[in-house]
Amino acid sequence: MKARLLIPGKILGAALENLSMGRVGIMQESSNNLICAITIALRYAAVRKQFAPNGEGNNNMNELPIIEYPLHQWRLFPYMAAAAVLRVFVSGFTETYLTVVEKSATSIELENLSEMVSEIHALVSSAKPLMTWTCRDATQECREACGGHGFLKASRLGELKSIIDPCVTYEGDNNVLVQQTSNWLLRQWQAILSGDRLSTPLESCKFFLDHKKIMSTKCIARSISEVQTKEFVMTSYQWLIIYLVNETHKKQEEILRRGLDKFTARNESQVYKAALLSKAYGEYTALSYFWEKVSKADKSLQAVLHNLGLLYGLSCLDKNLVYFYQGEYTRGSEFSQNIKEAILDLCKHLKPDALTVIDGLAPPDYVVHSVLATSDGKLYQNLQKLLMGNPQSLSRPSWWQEIAYEHSNLSQFHSKL
Repeated sequence: MKARLLIPGKILGAALENLSMGRVGIMQESSNNLICAITIALRYAAVRKQFAPNGEGNNNMNELPIIEYPLHQWRLFPYMAAAAVLRVFVSGFTETYLTVVEKSATSIELENLSEMVSEIHALVSSAKPLMTWTCRDATQECREACGGHGFLKASRLGELKSIIDPCVTYEGDNNVLVQQTSNWLLRQWQAILSGDRLSTPLESCKFFLDHKKIMSTKCIARSISEVQTKEFVMTSYQWLIIYLVNETHKKQEEILRRGLDKFTARNESQVYKAALLSKAYGEYTALSYFWEKVSKADKSLQAVLHNLGLLYGLSCLDKNLVYFYQGEYTRGSEFSQNIKEAILDLCKHLKPDALTVIDGLAPPDYVVHSVLATSDGKLYQNLQKLLMGNPQSLSRPSWWQEIAYEHSNLSQFHSKL
């Protein structure tokens, strides 16, 4: 028996739920797993001591917690910032998504619904790859930051990695999803160039309307203070997105003029252009949700939240510096140097609040479920309790004879050397 959906809104709503609900769920799961991974690594770093100044490392009382080292901060703090920004983003975006689904289900206020569904699909298709890739990379870095203890099953980092790795593939392979986002952005860009109306009811790319002004902007960034502002981060992202969408558009038009088809044009413009465009758009959207939430937060929290947003934004921009020079947005070394110095400065300023931020993000200990990250801070006592509490920890395992040399078939093998 065939089911029939006669109401346009319900057809769109059904399509939206089928396409996007699973991806939104993965975004939420990835956010939770990212928080768990960075919680484990930073709580461990606050207790684990290694090395000391003046060669006094033999005395444990003089050793420094590894969280004190700038390199360790640079490795982990951007992921702490990502955990905060993406947590706020996925919560806010889920509310937006459910509102659109509700409108489509009730067939009320159908104006712009088709355009809204398209924009939601584009947002999900960039956000799901962004969050799962970030979570994957963060988990690997957190495992390495915990040294040998990170390999323990009881650290839970191995389990988290096995959970996270498949997320980049199921419910839409990330490298395929980002193509759907770039296709939507290119349609909006084509509309702008043709003088047609921009179809962005959620206003995620409304800044396309100011493309001439944005593209004519030049930036020097003469000091760290100029870089450490919300305006610098968001303006830089707007320029980057417009630059990449224009470069992608020009590349595709060039291929089409050679007589090739759209399929080939899209494929040939992914590397260094369309794929990066979708990622930058996802990061910009996440930051937009975050800044909006920060503006409504308690005044006592805004300074730390502001620094978290800056650290995430600047860390992401740092990975795309080549395009700012390639597109002549800036010249000289000051732009690059000040972004890097600003990242290190933010890490230093966030260090006193790092554990407080983690405590605010982290779920209860039984959810984190890691011997390295209990909230009581008793790392070594908990490790000892876990190891010594195992019934067979001080005796041979029951299967020891199976691998003993004299009782196995291994004795028949000898080296020829």
